[in-house]
Amino acid sequence: MGQLRKKKTFGIIDIEDEEEAFSYCPRCKKQDHLSILKERLYLPGQEIPRDHSLWRQCHECGQIVPIHEAKKVNYKTLSRLQVTHLIKENQL
Repeated sequence: MGQLRKKKTFGIIDIEDEEEAFSYCPRCKKQDHLSILKERLYLPGQEIPRDHSLWRQCHECGQIVPIHEAKKVNYKTLSRLQVTHLIKENQL
């Protein structure tokens, strides 16, 4: 039989689509910080370009990455340590 172990931290992840993929910021990952790339930010009054959906931006360091260069990761490939880190950073 399996053993039960008490953990200090825990979290609940509500994932509607487990196959949904996301990407980490390559610059932050080199610094051992996991930051998920999100929608690109624009200044107020700045015109949004037509190719807006082809870019992602790190909201931590500001790096802008084309989606075809961003390495995709899904929730099933994350380690327990990575999930714990993302929960602490309120990114999941």
